[in-house]
Order: sequence, then structure tokens, then C-alpha cells
Amino acid sequence: MRIAVCDDNAVFLQFFKSMLANELESRSVKAEIETFTKAESFFYCHGKKPFSAIFLDLDMPEMTGFEVARQLGQNGNCFVIFVTSHQELVYDSFNFRPLNFICKDPDADVMKDRLHMVAGQLTDALK
Repeated sequence: MRIAVCDDNAVFLQFFKSMLANELESRSVKAEIETFTKAESFFYCHGKKPFSAIFLDLDMPEMTGFEVARQLGQNGNCFVIFVTSHQELVYDSFNFRPLNFICKDPDADVMKDRLHMVAGQLTDALK
């Protein structure tokens, strides 16, 4: 399984990647996780070797997560899970048919619990 994590905040990106890797490892799921701070870099790598899923920030400077999801919807099967601090956008995200939505939370345990549920959903969807 190839998974991308795209977020313009490099510190959060590494934190989330670590949390995701731990969650998948606890499920005995082998995954290659790549991180991206720019959507363009993600699309370049996705074009060479497609990802199964992307955990995608919504608020990014050059291309929003919704714009990335729109382009992904046009050219391939890649599950989208939005990860953002903008809880008010959860309903707008439904237009892109994401697998799920994770709110960034200052309490890491809250995010970890949500990620646990989403990881289960993702692994089931990719079977």
C-alpha cells in the first residue's frame, strides 16, 4: 500500500506520518508512506507510481486540498482523507467524496483515536 501525506506544515507532516506509521504497523499493514509539502510534488510522484490513499490538508498556499481532490477525481483511484483544522469545511468536503475527514486537534489523543478509526476503514477499503 502506498500512502501520501500532503501538508504545508513540515512539523505537523512528520508528526502525522509517525502517528500513521505506528497505527498501520499495529495492524500489521505494510505501507510505504511519502510526505509532501506541495501538491505539485505529490502529483509528480503520483503520476509515476500511483498512491492508494492521500491524507490531505485543506489549507495550503499554492493549491488547496479541495483543488487537489478535484484533480484526483478526474484521473484515478486514490482514497482521499482530509486532515485539517477547519472543522467548518467538513460538509463542503462531501462534494469530493472523501473516505473520511480528520480534524487537527491540539490533543494528540483525540487525533490518534480518529486516525485509528480511519486506518481501519482504509485497510478494509483496500482489501
